[in-house]
Amino acid sequence: MVNMIRPGLAAIPISPHLMSGRDLAERNAEHGLLPVNNALHAVLPRGALERGCVYQCTGVGASSLAWALVARAVSEGSWLAVVDVPRAGLLSAREYGIALERLLCIDTSRVTAHWSRMMGALVDGIDVVVTASPRCSTADARKLAARVKAQSAVMVVIGNSYDFPVDITLRIASPRWTFSGHARQREVTIVTEGRRAYGMQPQLVLLPQSSHQLVQTTC
Repeated sequence: MVNMIRPGLAAIPISPHLMSGRDLAERNAEHGLLPVNNALHAVLPRGALERGCVYQCTGVGASSLAWALVARAVSEGSWLAVVDVPRAGLLSAREYGIALERLLCIDTSRVTAHWSRMMGALVDGIDVVVTASPRCSTADARKLAARVKAQSAVMVVIGNSYDFPVDITLRIASPRWTFSGHARQREVTIVTEGRRAYGMQPQLVLLPQSSHQLVQTTC
């Protein structure tokens, strides 16, 4: 066999900073997640929001759960677009810790562009997109879900998802309010459902009504 290395040619030293295939896979897996509040770790299969997935929040207080779900990711640098959620109060968003300077609120009733096209454009450039009651055909819904996956975005649907393909549904059950002169917080049971949520148990979580910390309680 002929030695193709020319005499006097120095070998390239192996840098201690080079990553093995396993290290790269672990890094990519980490980058494929968006953080959530510690109290919500137990309601998600991987303890975080998975990029490329579509989530659904249902039940009484679904909007509050959606805020809680995306708050930490936005507070740590992700951008958030909220589409067709008329009751999404900015004060409530701020109380959950969402950085308002990285929040876009869009009302498509005032936009002439096709709903699914506009959503696709948002998914292309925004980390997290939250919407309520998607208005598109089954075919367009599947195309948009595929685009969410391809762009490594996260989509959260509040309420009825219609024919939209959902990976994980977080359903609020048995809400119970705590009062101190006014509604202070509510204890809710969050049930995780979906094809990626096999074997997950319901969790009790305290959803704050104002700027209180989100807390997980015992079942």
